[in-house]
Amino acid sequence: KAEIESMETASGEGHEIGEVEYKKMILKRTGLVLLAIVIILFWIGISFAGASECRVILLDLSKSSEAEDQSKMWSEFDKNITATLNIIKEKDTGGWITVAGISDQSFSNPLVLFDRPLPENPGLFGEKREFERKRGIKEFKKIAGTLKPSFNRTDIFGAVALAKSHFRASCQERRMYILSDMRQTSEGINIEDVTIVPQELIKKIEKRGMIPRLDNIDVYVMGVHTIGKDAQYIESISKFWRMYFIKAGANLKTFSILREGEK
Repeated sequence: KAEIESMETASGEGHEIGEVEYKKMILKRTGLVLLAIVIILFWIGISFAGASECRVILLDLSKSSEAEDQSKMWSEFDKNITATLNIIKEKDTGGWITVAGISDQSFSNPLVLFDRPLPENPGLFGEKREFERKRGIKEFKKIAGTLKPSFNRTDIFGAVALAKSHFRASCQERRMYILSDMRQTSEGINIEDVTIVPQELIKKIEKRGMIPRLDNIDVYVMGVHTIGKDAQYIESISKFWRMYFIKAGANLKTFSILREGEK
């Protein structure tokens, strides 16, 4: 009887030891699985880090953007500020965001309003990039509060020419956003105070070397409002700028009255 009890005790102890070892094995395997998941997520983050994007936003600061819509509640400038924020808010793949002002001397006296990188490495769960994105939004809101359309003339040619220099060589995707009515009134060229934009003007500015190379750059022209102009004028200014960007070698994606986030 004592021998049987001893065997039963040994068997129970053996069962307990086996159960402990089993639990240790499960915990060990679980730890290895979690470690593998962490490593995989890390490498995913590294792979996404290489797909960088540069966004250059040209914001019209001339007085022509003071024009108000029919509601009299929002000026074109207000709408351009909102559109700029919407572009900054976009989910991205890392890179750089620059906001430059369109003034009366956009090239010779540049106004860089906002210029900041977004992390190439998004972090394990994208937290680094999201943190910088939110910080950028907050920063630009403060800057926007100090801005007003104050320039009597509009130098779009100079702004576009200078914008090219804001695209870093490391950026795989390049986007230029122009938030303006596109009514050039500087550099001896005035296409605002006319009833129709002469199409032969494109040859004149080409001879003067005023069309930069914008190869591999996607261009989005938005906020080309119609206030104070008729359909004939709007059609002529659209044709002029479309030809301008074709000659520049850009990929013109949008030329519209609407802006980012508008319907």
